[in-house]
Amino acid sequence: MSTFVYTNADEILDHIEQVLTFLQRRQAQPRPAPTRVETEQILAVAHAASLERDEGRRCTFTIAFYPLFGTHWEFGERPRFEPSILNRLASALNPSATNVGLKRSESDGALVIASMGFGPPDGFSVTVMGPGVLVVRYGDTVVLLYRKGSKKLYEVVSPEVDDALRALSIPFARTQPEAVRAEMQPRVDRFLRTTARAMLALGHGGALVVLPGDAQQKDVESGGPHHTAKSQFMANASETHANQAMYTVADVEPLIPRVKEMLAGEGVDPWRIKTLEELIQPNRWIDQAARNVARLTATDGMTVIEDDLTIWGFGVFYGFERDRRQFDVVLVGPFEDPTASRVKFEALGGARHQTAAQVCNVYRTALVIVASQDGALSAMRWSDEANAVVVHRGLELLLHPFDDTSVPPAVARNSLQLTPE
Repeated sequence: MSTFVYTNADEILDHIEQVLTFLQRRQAQPRPAPTRVETEQILAVAHAASLERDEGRRCTFTIAFYPLFGTHWEFGERPRFEPSILNRLASALNPSATNVGLKRSESDGALVIASMGFGPPDGFSVTVMGPGVLVVRYGDTVVLLYRKGSKKLYEVVSPEVDDALRALSIPFARTQPEAVRAEMQPRVDRFLRTTARAMLALGHGGALVVLPGDAQQKDVESGGPHHTAKSQFMANASETHANQAMYTVADVEPLIPRVKEMLAGEGVDPWRIKTLEELIQPNRWIDQAARNVARLTATDGMTVIEDDLTIWGFGVFYGFERDRRQFDVVLVGPFEDPTASRVKFEALGGARHQTAAQVCNVYRTALVIVASQDGALSAMRWSDEANAVVVHRGLELLLHPFDDTSVPPAVARNSLQLTPE
């Protein structure tokens, strides 16, 4: 764990400068990057803004330096780059879709707020996640995490980031043929990441349990498995809003070629065909389903799905009160102390996290994703190697906040001028 450091510490500025220089050299058309002095200013203003509240609201937003591509609205009169201005703008931004674009003033070269951009920044950006919490990226590459005086520096190629994000994945329906699994696995990964991002955006807190179809419940008395996890889990639930298959995301797949065939008939407007083809892309169906599932997790209790994305129930309460056996959990994350990472599950904190850990202890091939009301995101699963439940924490810092499908195709491609009255 790092000792307290300020955002303008030389070590931080040196690291950002080195990573940006390396990444720019690898690009055919390098994106503009801030100077060292500008980087220091951006970090200082972002940090100061993160500590303020606008009418009691906690502000989360992304600052993008010199956005060149994507839809954006230009300001007619460019606001000053100050913490108070950023806080006022933050209430008008969708944290998963829009950013504040900075440019150098043509008159004196000072940084000014130039635009509101739609879509993920393709260059240097700073995301404010909460009070004193900043994430610096260049495109999709995580460069720096800063949390209340602690820092985490990432090199250009960081297996640590990829390993952490893999905690939000689970193999698709292992009983299916290999060809089907290979086709569906990227969609499952996208579904779970989009669900996690949407759970964070809702701010209600929630838990999503993913049970493999061939999973079995661990018999903690004999050490052997018994019962199919899916049926046993739902049978043992003390309360639930559904106890059978409600919906399968994959059900939309057969509809897509049928709709295209219908649209290919004579007399159909070609523009309508193009528009509807955009709407029936599999990823759009998956993202919409993910957001709907995230809504289910906002209810009290757990939402349970299978590894083929079949929804089995929501508002599920599982009676673990009768089973209070102690087991270990291992805490993994960018700001976790590796010398004190192994704790008893009861040290996890609230009931939602403790119940999630108990699920992973009993159903040892399950994945549980937990979002907290304070904006934290965790993923849990059992590890035979550690002989414990591994809890990946701080995933909200590493998961890219932008959902590139949240900007509909119908949004105008051209810039708009925002001129104050």
